[in-house]
Amino acid sequence: MTTDQVQKDKTKPWHVFMYVQHLSGIGHQHRSARIARALTARGIQVSYVSGGMPMPELDIGSSKRFQLPPARSRDQRYGELLDAEGHNVTTQWKDDRCKYLLALLEESQANMVIVETYPFGRKLMRFELEPLVDKVLNSKPKPLLICSVRDILEPRADVQRYAPMAAQVERYFDYVMIHSDPQLFDFADTFPLFDQISKKVLYTGYISEAGIETDSDQGSSVNCDYHDAVVVSAGGGATGVDLFNIALAAREFSQQRDCLWLLLAGPQFPQPEFEKLQAKASSEFVVLRNQSNFRELLNACRVSVSQAGYNTMLDLLSTGARAVLAPFALYNEREQVVRARHLSELGLARVVFAEDLSPRTLAKAIDCAASGKKPGPVNLDVDGARYSASLIEALLEGSRIPPRSVF
Repeated sequence: MTTDQVQKDKTKPWHVFMYVQHLSGIGHQHRSARIARALTARGIQVSYVSGGMPMPELDIGSSKRFQLPPARSRDQRYGELLDAEGHNVTTQWKDDRCKYLLALLEESQANMVIVETYPFGRKLMRFELEPLVDKVLNSKPKPLLICSVRDILEPRADVQRYAPMAAQVERYFDYVMIHSDPQLFDFADTFPLFDQISKKVLYTGYISEAGIETDSDQGSSVNCDYHDAVVVSAGGGATGVDLFNIALAAREFSQQRDCLWLLLAGPQFPQPEFEKLQAKASSEFVVLRNQSNFRELLNACRVSVSQAGYNTMLDLLSTGARAVLAPFALYNEREQVVRARHLSELGLARVVFAEDLSPRTLAKAIDCAASGKKPGPVNLDVDGARYSASLIEALLEGSRIPPRSVF
C-alpha cells in the first residue's frame, strides 16, 4: 500500500463500501452485517450494498443501505441467475445493474471497498464484479480493495481452477480477510495455492453474533415446553425441506419420542412447505420460524439436528450442544461436508452424510448423541466482527495491524 493510495478528507470520517451478494443461503449477509455494525460503532461510515433478495430486517447498524435489483440462483448448481420474479436475467438487466453499482461506488468516494467472496466465488456476478474492480483500480486516489471470505472454499477436483483466483488476488487485491480461526479450520486446507496469497491474508477469527456464552443460567429464557427438546434447524432454510421431512419420519424410529421435537424453519424456507409441516404439528412436535433465542434453545436441548453451515456451526460450538449434522450435499456441494467431517473427527458432532441419510439412520444418530455426554463449549475465536472493524480501521490509517489476541 502506497502513501497516496488512501487519502482522507480530515473533515470526514473513513468510508467503507461493502458489496454483498447472497445467491442462496444468507450466511454471507449475516457475516457482513455484523462487520458493518462493528464498523459504524467505531464511527466509520459504511455503504452497505446488497445484491440478493431483500432482507430489510437485517441489522446493519447505522450503515447506509443500498439494494441492487435483486438476484438469486435458480438452485445450488449456481448455473442460472434469476431476477426477483424468478425470470432469467437479460443482458440489459445486467448492464443496468452494473451501471447502478458503479454509480454508487463513485458517489460514495469510499476509502475502502470490501467485496464478499470474490474472486474465490461468485462466477455468476462477474458481469459487475470485474467492472467494479476495474473502477477501484483506476480511481484516484485508489481505495483499498479487500476480499472478505469464509473459512472453507468449495473443493474443486481440478487444482488448476484455483489458479485464476490466486492470480486475481495477487494482481488486484490489497488484502484477504478470512473469517476463520485457523486452529479449527485453516483456509489453506481448501485453497491449495494458499502460499501464493499468504502475504495478503489476514485471519479475523469467526464472525459470530456474540462471544461464547457458557453461563449456567443461559437456558432460563427458554420456554419450559421447549427444554430438553430435539431441535431440528436448517439455517436460512432454503435447503432444509428434505431434512425436515426426514427428521419427522425419524421420530417414529427414535428412542427420543418421550420429548418434544422442535422444528425451526428459516426465513427462506418455502411458505407452502412450512404450512404443510404446521398442518402435521401436534403436542409431540412443534413447527416454528427461526427464534431469536436460538443459542439458548441449543443450550437447553437434548440433541440438535442441523446442516453444517458456517453460522450453525458457531452456534453449536458456542453452546456445546449434542449435535447431529446432515450436511447439505445436493449437486455435489462439498463445503458443508468438509466442515461436518472435521467436526466429527474432533468428536464435536455425529454426522449422517447425504448418501446414507434416511429416517432410520438419522434416528440412530440422534439416539447415540442423546446417550453421550455434551461436548461442552469450544474455546474458539468468535469475536471476528469487532476484530475485523479494528483491522479495517488500522489498514485505513496505515497503522500497525492489531494482534487478534487482544480481542
